[in-house]
Amino acid sequence: MGCNSRTKDFIPKLSVQEGEYLEVIYSLKLVGIVINSELTWSDHIDYTVKRVNSVIWQLTRFKRLGAGRDSLIKFHVLKIRSILMF
Repeated sequence: MGCNSRTKDFIPKLSVQEGEYLEVIYSLKLVGIVINSELTWSDHIDYTVKRVNSVIWQLTRFKRLGAGRDSLIKFHVLKIRSILMF
């Protein structure tokens, strides 16, 4: 019989050998997708937004340095759109 408690949180202790316990990982990045222990998209969305904000800052900087419109569009397609479409 398993524990169905939603009010008590505990860390499971799993071991491969005597005295060697497996580490509990709550979130990991696998092939560019962030997966958390609750199987929600929130960590992946936060990671993606952070990456896009960084690239948008670069795009803004290029515009201030005088980059042409075609260069800005190419930068957007190659950097920002590719992150969002992935």
